Amino acid sequence: FVKDLKNETELRAWLLDLTEQVGRRLRRLRLGADTVQVKIRFGDFQTITRARSLPKQTHATLDLWEVAADLLHGCIVRDSRPVRLVGIGVSGLQKLDSIQGDLFDHKSQLKQSQLDSVVDSIVDRFGRNALRRGSNPRS
Repeated sequence: FVKDLKNETELRAWLLDLTEQVGRRLRRLRLGADTVQVKIRFGDFQTITRARSLPKQTHATLDLWEVAADLLHGCIVRDSRPVRLVGIGVSGLQKLDSIQGDLFDHKSQLKQSQLDSVVDSIVDRFGRNALRRGSNPRS
């Protein structure tokens, strides 16, 4: 960041934007990930990385966001220093065709998949700044 940030709301907004970019790339490449990592560099240049495995492979922005936001919150609560950089990464990549579906949560998955698809098509047509999710994507 140009200026170190202390406000968690601002950090969450940046992280959400990055999460959308990662999810979009995964969908474009037809990949799913099973681990989400968040990287935070503080104003004194100390850098920490936290990761969490997901219960199943995903490329859904909301699934990635929930884990990333929780990891960020845990780091910010424990450490009140200003933040210079925040980033997200994924690992454990697998081709989408071979990801195991969920028998009982199909309706919710379908809804999120459709939402991601619409967002991706709008961004493809009008650019990254054409559409932004709200600060609380779950609601």
